[in-house]
Amino acid sequence: MSAFADPQTLSDLNIPGRHRNKSIARLFDTVLTDGGQRLMESMFQNPLTDADAINQRSDIFRYFAAQSVALPFSGEEFERVESYLTSGGRNLLTAGFGAVSKRIAQIAVNSPDYVQLERAVRESLELLARFEAFIGELADRGGPCAEPIEQARRTLAHPALAALQGQGLEADLPLMTLIRYDHLLRTRLREPLAQLLELIIQLDVYIAVAAVGRESGFSYARALPKGSNTLSVINLRHPTLDHAVGNSLSFDADTNALF
Repeated sequence: MSAFADPQTLSDLNIPGRHRNKSIARLFDTVLTDGGQRLMESMFQNPLTDADAINQRSDIFRYFAAQSVALPFSGEEFERVESYLTSGGRNLLTAGFGAVSKRIAQIAVNSPDYVQLERAVRESLELLARFEAFIGELADRGGPCAEPIEQARRTLAHPALAALQGQGLEADLPLMTLIRYDHLLRTRLREPLAQLLELIIQLDVYIAVAAVGRESGFSYARALPKGSNTLSVINLRHPTLDHAVGNSLSFDADTNALF
């Protein structure tokens, strides 16, 4: 069964609005990333109506509820890396000229730009390495998220990226090494890394919703095709009301009215 609720009904049920007191949107607003907040808000504003799509998303939430995992970095770390990786691709010559110019400015006038570039490259590689370890520990290779996670594994296994990560990041990066890193991250792997960032944002939402569901003891409904005209629920209650009294409901084609 799929259903549509008008904006007034959604408001009466206190569902949308992550800044509204005791709204369902606010209950689930535990994501780490800005992108995750935008995606979560979009999910509330544009609810799914196709039964298969609903069940697919529900399966993902159920999977991560059973995993009890957390992304291996903070929201602030992700935002810095995302800002760097999406700040514009450049060819190797341009990347090299930019890094050399920053290095000269650092020596001449103590400009912070070179240090900031080195920090961005280093932090990006460290975050990617932690994320690779994270997805490597997921059960069933990601379960219902297996396809995008497998694509992320292929991106992180890129020979050049794997070789660079294996060199260690504890010491200052030589200028030429920094240029190669910068060019690889922001140009050669720009598109697959953009897809990987999008996956991280999606996982942020999945993990956050699953954690709230697990801690609150929520169950996962199964959507039926629209023509089934069936709704059956036991002990239904509003999740943000304290001491709410649950109600059991059952509707079908012959019993479809409730007062």
